[in-house]
Amino acid sequence: MPDYLPSRPASVTYLAVGVLLTAGFNLLRFWNAFRDYKFLSGLLPFSPLYLVLGGLIWGLTGLVLFFGLWLGKQWAPTLTRIAAIVYMLYFWLDRIFLTSAGIGVNWLFVLIINIIILALVFLILNRNNARRYFGDIHV
Repeated sequence: MPDYLPSRPASVTYLAVGVLLTAGFNLLRFWNAFRDYKFLSGLLPFSPLYLVLGGLIWGLTGLVLFFGLWLGKQWAPTLTRIAAIVYMLYFWLDRIFLTSAGIGVNWLFVLIINIIILALVFLILNRNNARRYFGDIHV
């Protein structure tokens, strides 16, 4: 890794902010499920612990990834790619098996958006300026 850190590419900044927003939404999910646990226990066909733990795990994962992307850590691109794939799988399994409406009528639109998001994550992290920022390309 070079002695200096190249400036963060704008695309990596946008990706990091998107990861931070996703982390924030998941932490909000965690807090709301934790706060309303008793109410949700009587309402949901599954344990609200799923919502609490899912929100906490994805919220903390997102915070770690945000700081890794923001600070140009060498491990951040690989873990971000893995987390993006796992998060999308988690999203679809949740949507298929745990929502009362099932897959829904707009599944194709949501699938296309998911594919675009995954493609953008991979595209951003594979660009030369991003690879240089994370130390994958030595100048």
